[in-house]
Amino acid sequence: MNGYIDLHLHSTFSDGVLTPAQLVHHALDAHLRAIAITDHDTVDGNTEALAEGQARGLEVIPGVELSIAYPRGELHILGYYVDHLDPALHEELQRLREYRRRRNPQIIRKLAELGMELNLEAIRAKINNGNVGRPHIAAAMVECGYVRSVKEAFNRYLRKDGPAYVPKEMLSAPEGIQLVRRFGGVPVLAHPLTLEIQDPAELADFLSQLKADGLGGIEAYYLSDNRCPVELYREIAQRLDLCLTGGSDFHGPVKPEVAIGTGRGKTRLPYHLVEELKSRRPPAPAAVTTGIGGSSARLNL
Repeated sequence: MNGYIDLHLHSTFSDGVLTPAQLVHHALDAHLRAIAITDHDTVDGNTEALAEGQARGLEVIPGVELSIAYPRGELHILGYYVDHLDPALHEELQRLREYRRRRNPQIIRKLAELGMELNLEAIRAKINNGNVGRPHIAAAMVECGYVRSVKEAFNRYLRKDGPAYVPKEMLSAPEGIQLVRRFGGVPVLAHPLTLEIQDPAELADFLSQLKADGLGGIEAYYLSDNRCPVELYREIAQRLDLCLTGGSDFHGPVKPEVAIGTGRGKTRLPYHLVEELKSRRPPAPAAVTTGIGGSSARLNL
């Protein structure tokens, strides 16, 4: 079937600056057929996006993005088609968001020690759901004149190993993957380039371990970084029987260099990736128990 997609979008329910309904409007303006809302550790924006998508004729896939502990920092697992209405899933994700809330005051203290005074409550008041993340802190740094851009805030202070960086409590890879599957979703490794694994054999071995844990796919087409070795990802995915997905990691005007549907370039992703993703949905789960354990070029995919 024809049409284009973007399966990695963030809304105001995590660290994006557009509401879920606004994301639907932007997607339609970009002539997309399907999108996924993948906010960090929350599914709260999916109901609004699904309703707006249904009203306007856009397919919306309910999703989430989980932070996972990784020896070199962290990795992210995208969960597609999770049951976003299940109260048990909301409880699990609420626990993860509490981890982030405990982290934010530590970041604010580190910035104060560096001469940058910020009011965490004032930052939280500007967010419709109060879930403050590093991009919100970075935006406040820009507003106060401490840095010129969000990118500078991350590069100088908030990035991993930066002077204001604070590690966060995270799930293990098996825990995150199984969490997605328990609630009916397809777990997909986000932006594998950020794993910083240069050796193809080492990458294949790592993905094989995740596959054994229940991984269903990899985000081979990460439109925010044109350095991605797509052919390598495709070869490994075929060997391990993993599906391929893609998206822009769109956050809105806070990252103006990243456009919905195309990321930093002109490549657009075909709808058949959604059809393959749908085919990987697990069987209906048994009873769930709580507890965390410009012009466009189409790819020939």
